[in-house]
Amino acid sequence: MEKVVIMGGRSFLGGHICRVLLARGYGVALHSSSSPDFKNVNDLLGHPSLETVVCPLGDETRLMQMLEACTYLIYAAIPYPKQSLGRIKEMDHEMHEMESFLELLSKSAIKKSVFVSVCATIGDADGLATEEDKRSEEGVNAGVRYKIRSENLVFKYTQKGLSATVVNPAVFVGEHDYNPSTGEFFRFFLQYPVAACVTHKFNIIAVEDAAHGVVLALEKGRSNQRYLLCGNNITFGDYIERVRALDGKSMPKICLGERTAIILAHMTEFLNLLLRRKKPLVPIMGIDLTRTMQHYSIEKARHELGFEPGDAWPSVEKAYHWYKKNGIL
Repeated sequence: MEKVVIMGGRSFLGGHICRVLLARGYGVALHSSSSPDFKNVNDLLGHPSLETVVCPLGDETRLMQMLEACTYLIYAAIPYPKQSLGRIKEMDHEMHEMESFLELLSKSAIKKSVFVSVCATIGDADGLATEEDKRSEEGVNAGVRYKIRSENLVFKYTQKGLSATVVNPAVFVGEHDYNPSTGEFFRFFLQYPVAACVTHKFNIIAVEDAAHGVVLALEKGRSNQRYLLCGNNITFGDYIERVRALDGKSMPKICLGERTAIILAHMTEFLNLLLRRKKPLVPIMGIDLTRTMQHYSIEKARHELGFEPGDAWPSVEKAYHWYKKNGIL
């Protein structure tokens, strides 16, 4: 049995990738760098083809032992900073850790790897954006620059012979989001009677489809290539309206423009630094993702991977009821 290690195994997407891999007959090693709490796959723990591994990224001996026991790797652990201000040194440290890991990976017996980024790294396009529209690091938030730098690092090592593919999913929605990522959108726009960037282009995908696309990239994707994994091309206002309607609320009368939303995000992150809270009320990264998102073409992933996502709207409803059931909303 071929075995896949998932770095970032405790994440929302990591858990769903695990489900797809097990259903397709792979063995899976779910990795966490610190916590042994894999509640995102609670119902799968004890599966004969699943093991969990807790190992710090700095422990190269144990990491290499884990890699040598596997055939493939999926890296779903590129950090998504909830706080951007004041994190430059921390992000530089994470970049150093990632480069050290890539160096280790290139020396291992792993045959192929897939790195999960975000669609916000795709550059501006005239019409539907594609994987080839490469964004400059200039003019974007530190969090998005971090993702771009991470992709560039991966491609640096593919030029040295590492077999690696990058996937760029849209905002994924669905169940088992225990450490809420997408859930933060739901929570904010249900709690406060305000909307932002309502006319901006946006894209959502069912988390199960995103996970399936990641596995397809592992099986069929070409090294040194990016693949967009996207679903419904909508507006951010459509998204807010649908989520609020599920909660019996109408669209907010107060709608902030892009400039106001950016100022508010910087103010709340600065306040967050002063109060030493874990996360800001309005993260800069969240606003930046919203204002830089576009409408996307998945033609490359469809043609090369056989990727065919379904309608993402039913997953928005599933996510809403799951968040309610689990006390997140």
